[in-house]
Amino acid sequence: MLRKKRLLVWLLPLLLLGWLWWGNSSIQVSRLTVADAGLPVGLDGLVLAQVSDLHNAEFGAGNAGLLARLAAEQPDVILLTGDLVDSRRTDIAAALDFAAGRCRQHRYIM
Repeated sequence: MLRKKRLLVWLLPLLLLGWLWWGNSSIQVSRLTVADAGLPVGLDGLVLAQVSDLHNAEFGAGNAGLLARLAAEQPDVILLTGDLVDSRRTDIAAALDFAAGRCRQHRYIM
């Protein structure tokens, strides 16, 4: 019984750390469909992509993984929200490279 408790004492923190690492280093996609009769007809089928809180994260060289994922989603508009840089390790170049990469591939970015 003591052996199982020791195993849990070590295993649970490792699982938590693994989950936290995955949550901060993976690209997560959520899809939401809004149906509202009050919206203009011109917005029907509009696809928005929101990229939020990158905090200097890079998904491959030049954010190629994130750029490829965005291209696959084929959004009409890309919204950059939250913190693109981290106050403790500010890398403005990485954030600007990402935004520039999206601008080259897309018409609208906010």
